[in-house]
Amino acid sequence: MALTIDTTGRHPPHVLLVRGTAVAELVEGVPDEYLQGGKKYIPEEQRSTFEAEVRSLYKQMVRITITPEWAKLLDFETTIPSAVERLVRERAREQGD
Repeated sequence: MALTIDTTGRHPPHVLLVRGTAVAELVEGVPDEYLQGGKKYIPEEQRSTFEAEVRSLYKQMVRITITPEWAKLLDFETTIPSAVERLVRERAREQGD
């Protein structure tokens, strides 16, 4: 399994690459993690309504658990991916820098 999390639309980009094993588990109702994740985006005064709506819509959900075996952060601020670094060096050679 491979997973990429990207801050699309943001510059400089930040990308998390993960490879590992994924397990999908059918869960009755709504997992607590799903509701906890909603707290980042749902204003506090709307959370109880959000939770009630979600619980009324979904009788089951699938929880995906990932056990990472390899991960890499590409933040383009402190590290440049080796492929990009190689291209920059090649461009500099071509331009005679």
